[in-house]
Amino acid sequence: MRMLVATLRNFRSIENLTLDFRSEGLHAVIGRPGSGKSSVFTGLLFSLYGVAGPDQDLLDLRYDKAPDGAAVVADYIWTHEGTEYRTLRELKRGTRKGRPYEKSSARMWRDGTEIDQMTPTEMTKQVTDILGMNDRSYAGSSLIRQGEVDTLTTASPAAVQQIVEDLTGIGEISKARDAARKRASEARAVAEAMPGELDTAQAAADEVAAAENDAQLVMADADKATARASRARGNWSQADDTANQLRRRATEAQRAREAVSAAQGAVTAAQESAQDADRRLVDLGVDGDTDLAELETTLQRHSADRSAAASAGNAVHYAIREVEAATADLDVARKSAAAAADSRDVLNQTVEKLATAVTAIAEEITDGEVRARSAESTAAQAMESAELLRGADATCPTCSQGIAEPGALVATLIEQHRTWTATAADARARVQQLRQRKSTKEHELTEVRGQIDQVDKLEASVAQAADRLTRALRDRAALVGECADLVGVQSDIAAEVMAAVRNYIGELDAKLGTMGEQRAALQAATTAWQQVRRATERLSVAREAAHEAPDPTAVEAAITLAAELRADADALATQASEASARAQTAQARCVQLRAAAELAARQWDQKREAVLDAEVAGTTAAALTAYRQDLIADFCAGISAGATELLERFGGEHVAFHLDSDFVPRVELADGRLRKTSSLSGGEKARVGLAFRLGISMQITANGLPSQLLGDEVTQYLDDDGRRQVVATISQLFTSPIMVSHTSEVLDHATRVHEFRRSPLGVTQVADVT
Repeated sequence: MRMLVATLRNFRSIENLTLDFRSEGLHAVIGRPGSGKSSVFTGLLFSLYGVAGPDQDLLDLRYDKAPDGAAVVADYIWTHEGTEYRTLRELKRGTRKGRPYEKSSARMWRDGTEIDQMTPTEMTKQVTDILGMNDRSYAGSSLIRQGEVDTLTTASPAAVQQIVEDLTGIGEISKARDAARKRASEARAVAEAMPGELDTAQAAADEVAAAENDAQLVMADADKATARASRARGNWSQADDTANQLRRRATEAQRAREAVSAAQGAVTAAQESAQDADRRLVDLGVDGDTDLAELETTLQRHSADRSAAASAGNAVHYAIREVEAATADLDVARKSAAAAADSRDVLNQTVEKLATAVTAIAEEITDGEVRARSAESTAAQAMESAELLRGADATCPTCSQGIAEPGALVATLIEQHRTWTATAADARARVQQLRQRKSTKEHELTEVRGQIDQVDKLEASVAQAADRLTRALRDRAALVGECADLVGVQSDIAAEVMAAVRNYIGELDAKLGTMGEQRAALQAATTAWQQVRRATERLSVAREAAHEAPDPTAVEAAITLAAELRADADALATQASEASARAQTAQARCVQLRAAAELAARQWDQKREAVLDAEVAGTTAAALTAYRQDLIADFCAGISAGATELLERFGGEHVAFHLDSDFVPRVELADGRLRKTSSLSGGEKARVGLAFRLGISMQITANGLPSQLLGDEVTQYLDDDGRRQVVATISQLFTSPIMVSHTSEVLDHATRVHEFRRSPLGVTQVADVT
């Protein structure tokens, strides 16, 4: 993978810059410490994988002077295996639960064509698939961070081991081994703490088998006792049925005799009631042959006539009330209209005066606002002139001539500003007062106009009241005529017609009362003779149902036999119940023993599985440990070989580099002696550490070199000759390496220089030097 173009906006100390790395050869990124050079590599990892860097999160990437609404952008163009890619990630500031956070988005292009529906997660996956490594592996193979070289030569063996494992990926295997060891330990602890033994499970199973055999014998005895009790209950049931039938026949015969006597009494009572109803008809003068349906029809007709007369009378009554109310309303309306007509002229004159006053106040308000704006403008000009004249080099804003003593003029202008400001405030206050007066006059004008509208409404109400009275008189005459025709009276006087209606209704009420009593008597007589007929029928049925009762001696003998058989059945039922209880007890014991046996078997199975899990986890941990040791041995040998080859190119007195499984880096002298890298001088440490670090990169890339090396201050501890030798070697080994440095030796071999500078405001600026 090779980086071609880097574009950063609002990224760390960078506001906006673009770096072009297309040309081959060494690219030097130089500048003073703290100028933002390392941001180029941090931005690359963020653009590719969306990571912020060691010990950082996404909030740390935002340029501290960028507004929250501005986007943080890392936009990189790069190539891999002949294909050009572009990856762009953005961060936008938001808040969640009152705290800031950065929401990311991603876009990706392949050979100039954008890939649709790209998300940050999907772009990280695609970049990982394209490069064949995740962010940690890529950084380990191609990026040498500031301080890594020195750390590899001076750190403790444990720290060196941690760095090598993190860069090469062995750390993931170490984590898997540690996890397997933990699982094995936990599984062994669980297995040891679990209950369950094979002997206990087998003994519980044998006890269940014996209890089930005993239970079968007890249940067989219970079944036999139940069968004997069932037969005895059948015999008793049959004898009891016979006794009940005899008792029932005796009871039925007694009831039949009682029913005949009761039916005879009911016939006598019904006949007496029917005769009383006939005497009532004679008293009311009703013929026994009178048709009840014809009487009912006459009653309905008289009732309808009464309802019609009452409705007509009510209509006339309400018409009379309406005429009286309309007459009273007309008198009131005429008096109110006459009183209001005298005030119309005075109200019209008041309207004209108020309208003139409102217009005059509006003109005063307009003049006041003009004066206020003019005073405010003059005050602003005075203050602006005073601001221009402040300072030692004050000049006249008109002629541009210098003013020797501007202080007095500034004081005068400030005083004018105060005066005109006060004038503007007075004018605004006067306008406010005028607005309040105008509002008051407008309110009075609205009230007077409302009074004039009320006078007009009173005059209109006189005509409405007259129309209402005319309609009421017409309606009353029509209703009086209809009512007179209904009751058959020759009169158009309402009072006379109402009196005739009352007389007519009284006559109908008398007829209806008499006919109602006659109808009730007819209905009572009809009902009484129907009851006589039904009572006679019930008497006939009761006489037919009467029969002879069975012999009392036979009934008593049947009852005695049923009681004896019942006693035998109860005794056998008690025996069967006791046998059944013994069977249930045996079954319950079987259930308990079976549950205990199942629990013992289950506990043994679970413990056996737990032991097996612990053995599997232990085997896995051992396999991972062996695999890790093999990998460490292979990686250490590969790193040593690669670093030795690079040491030959870097120059110096050391002929070989050694890294064994103890992770103590050593160098070999020409005489075969070995020295720990921590005991070397500063320049020797830097040369050996860089070879060590590049050896790790070669191991990650399968004994090759990455397409492009990204080095951040990798030569800072070398002397001048050492820097030149290392930079020359790196330029030979890599097609287009990019090296960050604040020293000048890198310039001797650089084909292009990108110089970072920090402005006084803290913004990183870049000046490309070809």
